[in-house]
Amino acid sequence: MLDNILIKVRALIEDIEKTDYEIFVYRNNNTFKLKQLNINELTSVRVNGEELGSGDYIWTPYNNEITIESSLATGDLIEIGYKLYYQYSNVELIEYVRSALVHISFNRYITFNLNFTNTEIDPIPDSLDEDLIALITAMVIKPDYSSYRLPNLSVTYQKRNMDLDEKISKFIIKFQTQSKCYGIFKNIEITDEKII
Repeated sequence: MLDNILIKVRALIEDIEKTDYEIFVYRNNNTFKLKQLNINELTSVRVNGEELGSGDYIWTPYNNEITIESSLATGDLIEIGYKLYYQYSNVELIEYVRSALVHISFNRYITFNLNFTNTEIDPIPDSLDEDLIALITAMVIKPDYSSYRLPNLSVTYQKRNMDLDEKISKFIIKFQTQSKCYGIFKNIEITDEKII
C-alpha cells in the first residue's frame, strides 16, 4: 500500500523513473559508491560483462554503496545498472508521507500511523484514502502548485498565495464532504473565500 502511495505521489509531482548505469575500475576496494542519489532499484551488476547474482553483492541504498562479495582482480570493470528518479528517493518520499499523515491527523480526518521499522500504515487506507495521502504529500512537497490531479480525483486552488496549512485544511474539509456524500468524485475547486 505504501508503494501505491509513492507511485501516485511521483505522478503528482512529475518525478519520472529512468534507467542508467555507472562503470567502475577495481583497484583495491570492493565497495563502490554510486553518484546518482535517487536510485529506486538495481537492474544489474556485471564484472567484466558477466552478470552477478543478487547474493554476490550487497547494496546499501542509504549510503548509495555496493559491495561486491566475489573476488575481484585489479583492472576488473564493474558495471552497475539501476532505475532512478530525477528528484526524490523512496526514503525521502516516505518522510514526506509521514508529514502528510500528521497533517491529515491534525485536521481530524483520521489518524494514520506509519510504522518506522517496516513502513506499514495503520489502519490500512482504502484506495480513496491512498489518494488523499498522495495528494497531501504532493502539497507538502510542492506547496506552490495550484492544481493536483489523479485519475479519479483532482484539486484546484484559485487563490495562489494560500499557505500550505490553509490549503490542506480546506482540501480535507471538502474531501470529507464529497467522499461521504458521493463516493468517488472528480474535482475539488477551492477559491479565496469559500470551498465550492
